[in-house]
Amino acid sequence: MIRQIIDRKITVLILSLILLVCGVVNIGYADSTFYPHFHDESTTRSVAENTSSNTNIGNPVSAHSVTTLDRYVLGGTHAGSFEINQDNGQLKTKTALDYETRNSYRVTVTVQDGKISPLSDSITGPITVYTDKDSIDVTINVTDVANEASQADALPTLTSEEREHITALLTLDTVIFNELFNASNDPHDWVELRNVTTADVDLGGWRLIVATSEMTESLEFPIGTMIPAGELLLFLNTDPNDSGMPLERSEKSSYRYLVDETFTLPQEEFMLLLRSPSAWEDSTGNYLFGHEGASTAVDFTLDTAWSRAKPSVLGHQAEAWVVSGYHGGLGYDAEASKDIRLGTPGHRRELIEDANGDGVVNILDLVLVASQIGQSDDTVADINGDGEINIQDLVAVANAIKDSTTEPSAQAR
Repeated sequence: MIRQIIDRKITVLILSLILLVCGVVNIGYADSTFYPHFHDESTTRSVAENTSSNTNIGNPVSAHSVTTLDRYVLGGTHAGSFEINQDNGQLKTKTALDYETRNSYRVTVTVQDGKISPLSDSITGPITVYTDKDSIDVTINVTDVANEASQADALPTLTSEEREHITALLTLDTVIFNELFNASNDPHDWVELRNVTTADVDLGGWRLIVATSEMTESLEFPIGTMIPAGELLLFLNTDPNDSGMPLERSEKSSYRYLVDETFTLPQEEFMLLLRSPSAWEDSTGNYLFGHEGASTAVDFTLDTAWSRAKPSVLGHQAEAWVVSGYHGGLGYDAEASKDIRLGTPGHRRELIEDANGDGVVNILDLVLVASQIGQSDDTVADINGDGEINIQDLVAVANAIKDSTTEPSAQAR
């Protein structure tokens, strides 16, 4: 009898323990179900660089079992760069973000349980007391939109037919590549740009694009980078006064130049494109949309300056360029023959046949000389310097025009 009573008590004790354990489990389950919580320990969001302030960053970082009294608060290492909607957990930009400055941020979003305080009354109104319930780490990645845009617009999309008529994309009528020097050690590269119009040109917003079969880089000119009508701009990656710069021995200081240390001319086959906001202006190099190595292509020898002899001929054609008389100093090489004394980095070449002084030998010079035939007191129209303006002067200008252009032209080819 006594043994039966003991057995019954043990049974009751065991059942009580089972009920107690079940109660604890149920309490724990109820705690995770009816209080605000996150299912994960971390999550990620993305935002494009330069996005304006107060812009939503992805979907809200929402918790489960949230009531109208609960709220979200922002913390963590980079909380000062962002804001959060306390009602729904929506992250927002506080200021525009720069990919080059920082491309990843970390914040913590905490959900708080809100309860009406017993101190609330008809006079003070409702007083909500908040208690932290759960947190989640959020990584915010900044995407490099600027580079994506430059890559998308770096090169035109060409069909095989368009490759045959690449010159139709190039205007060659505002600013052109006039001279260049590709150093064998990357520093000391330079490119000279020439304004072939009769009006000043602001290169602000223009881009110089350097491309090979493996990469494309885009350099944008600052606002206010001016090239006066008919003048030049020397674009370098090393300051002209640097001790290793080939221009260092120049005694002239009037040339216009712009230094960008990121600019280099590749050692392998390359292409240069000059892009204005409205058009593809000019292109040169020995790489041309997969047609590199053509027999008609120019082969820019390293450590040699090249000068644009024919500005209306596509810059990828060998006949458009001649070896410059430039030899480690600014201006002509006094020992070079007249045929190659063309290299004047940063200075416009003076053309005897340019009777009207606009920097280009064309039909206008021919008209000016023709109008002065028979006279002897107009030195600019006396091209050959024999003291008389006659048919020989007309022939000299006509030959200069022929030498500076070729058929088919850049637009008709």
